[in-house]
Amino acid sequence: MITLGCFFLKLLLVNPMSKIHTLFLLLYTTTCVAFASAKEAPKMHLIWQMSKEYRFEEDWLAELLSGIAYDEVTDGNFEVFMDNAIVVVSSNTGVFANDSPKQQAYFTKFHELNYNFGIIHLSDELYHAATDFYPFAKFVFRNYWHKDFAQMDNVLIFPLGYKAEFWLNYPKPRFKKPSQRNYTWSFAGQVQRKPTREYMVAHLKTVPNHYIYEIAKWGDPNALKVDDYRNLLMDTIFAPCPRGFWNIDSFRVWEALECGCIPIVEKTPIDYFTNFLGAHPFLSVETWDEAPNLMHTLLEDPIALEERQKQCQQWWHNYKRGLKVEMKSIINKG
Repeated sequence: MITLGCFFLKLLLVNPMSKIHTLFLLLYTTTCVAFASAKEAPKMHLIWQMSKEYRFEEDWLAELLSGIAYDEVTDGNFEVFMDNAIVVVSSNTGVFANDSPKQQAYFTKFHELNYNFGIIHLSDELYHAATDFYPFAKFVFRNYWHKDFAQMDNVLIFPLGYKAEFWLNYPKPRFKKPSQRNYTWSFAGQVQRKPTREYMVAHLKTVPNHYIYEIAKWGDPNALKVDDYRNLLMDTIFAPCPRGFWNIDSFRVWEALECGCIPIVEKTPIDYFTNFLGAHPFLSVETWDEAPNLMHTLLEDPIALEERQKQCQQWWHNYKRGLKVEMKSIINKG
């Protein structure tokens, strides 16, 4: 294309023809500038180092990477090496345990091959996973905010998002207003033997018009199906989001936002979500006895309640859009 443009430029300089000459010269200049400034991003290879059963974030990652050209490769044994790769690892899988040198050797070899690669590190809820190889990667996208990772130049921390099949076979949602939702608040999950959940439920039960679906443990076969849980959230105003097994962060925060709920999050022992996100529109409590008053204040002012819901929806929409742009820019950066 540039060679052909140079041919026309020489021709026009030899035989200038006023307006036609000017038009072609302008077209050529514009084309050359565009070609000189645009560097076509290589097609990436998304290498999964876990089986399908551990890919809880699969659909969420597909949304975040929707602006990237990539194919998918299932490895699972830390044996596949490809240039321009994004390697997805999860701390939920035994092979990615802290006492296994396998992943360290794998990423060391990537580094020695001088391949362009990044890492998506999922599920390190306890911050126990090995991270010595992070400097080898061009970029690392990981869940669970921590001040140490936030200070690393090549690390971007992103939300847990929603579980796989959360939006499966569901049209683009049109969120109901608070006045159209059947439940003031709802909670589905384990209550017993969780750090703050019994206390949370005891206080929130003072707020009427609620729905509680309790299970015995994580992964309980009696748990709500993903689509049933989604539908519950779509019909709920406030979504209390207590900490999980250990970390303050959990899928339920981001799934609540996906469904147009107003999340209520904990900010003890640290204000995790402000540290992670900056200013946000969630309701935050140090202890769960504060939550009923916050909820009643908004329930008594329908205009303020609807405005808070809109703020949460708009904030999440803008945050996701900005995150996708940032990820694309990092991946495509030469």
